[in-house]
Amino acid sequence: MDTPARPIRRSYRPTLTGALYVLTSLLLAIGAINGQNNLLFWAFGLAVAGLLVSGVISGASLMGVRAIRRVDPRAVVGGFIEVSYELFNHNRLLPCVGVNLTESPSRTKGTPAPGTPAHGAPMVAHPADAFATIVSIGARQSATVHARIPALARGRLELADFEAWSLFPFGVMRKSVRFHTPARALVRPRPLLIPRETFESVLHEGHGLTSARHAVAGVRGGEDYFSLREYVPGDAARDIAWKRSAIAEAPLVKVYMPRRTSRVWLSLSLPGSTPEESEKIISAAAGLVELAAERRIEIGLWAPGARSDGRDVMIRPALGSVAYGLVLDALAELVPPDRPAAHPIPAGPGDRVVIVHAGAGGAAGAGPGIDARQHEFAEGGA
Repeated sequence: MDTPARPIRRSYRPTLTGALYVLTSLLLAIGAINGQNNLLFWAFGLAVAGLLVSGVISGASLMGVRAIRRVDPRAVVGGFIEVSYELFNHNRLLPCVGVNLTESPSRTKGTPAPGTPAHGAPMVAHPADAFATIVSIGARQSATVHARIPALARGRLELADFEAWSLFPFGVMRKSVRFHTPARALVRPRPLLIPRETFESVLHEGHGLTSARHAVAGVRGGEDYFSLREYVPGDAARDIAWKRSAIAEAPLVKVYMPRRTSRVWLSLSLPGSTPEESEKIISAAAGLVELAAERRIEIGLWAPGARSDGRDVMIRPALGSVAYGLVLDALAELVPPDRPAAHPIPAGPGDRVVIVHAGAGGAAGAGPGIDARQHEFAEGGA
């Protein structure tokens, strides 16, 4: 369970309105002392009381706040990183009114292009875009609000601290408390929209698979007979066991053992590509992973030298949402290498290799491939 964090630091900063308020209060004090006017003394006392209420009393209520920040660990480029804040008011009497929540500057781990220094990587997101407001939190009560951070580029976003601040009640003093609750979010690449027919035709090419029907796990399953069951409306007529149905005097349908799904490697042709082409290749691979998930195909990834430390990215083909997620997570943090692979892909006998490239020469002589430049993002544009 999440443990609410305590404030690690508080601060008071006067606003422009507050500076004018203090200046006016000083003028009232000077006038009251010089003129010995009781009305001016009363006005000066009210001004000081306003400062105390705005700065001390309402600031003390923020010190009784505990907070939890939850971040959706996955997002897609072009979407949003979902952030939620849950605040608990531990004060026995004082409410918290007009509480605003903002993020502190955070570290981002983007994906630099070949030959580009790490600090030149695109910003994954701007945490300062997150903003939320809670109108009021009663004593011994809690409230939850949500914020969204636009995901600008693939990579990892590390959120550090966030602030809860208030200008209540007069706006003359900005009271803030800071909470230290580290969180991370991984922004996956936006997938390209690749037609299913294109994917199936690529799987049909070359050796390893005999037909697109074998590459895709259909409803019927494999071709090994397993048993019989009663006919259900919607079953294909070709699956009816006519002889057994005649003996049983009721329609019976053949049941087949499910065929083991095909093993497909996605080999990314990143060396020699421009930064724009590299991003297209990675987005095309993300689109192929989505198609593989729809057809329940074992999918793997091979990107030599594409880790941040220069090592190879190798994820063996596997089936299931966890396996597909691992491939998408790896695509999110790929660093395009500047040199070709030093050793071949570790594909086994019968494995299918699909080359993802950007240009006619990317897959020449290497087997069937997908040209990322021929496909666009869903809803148009990148």
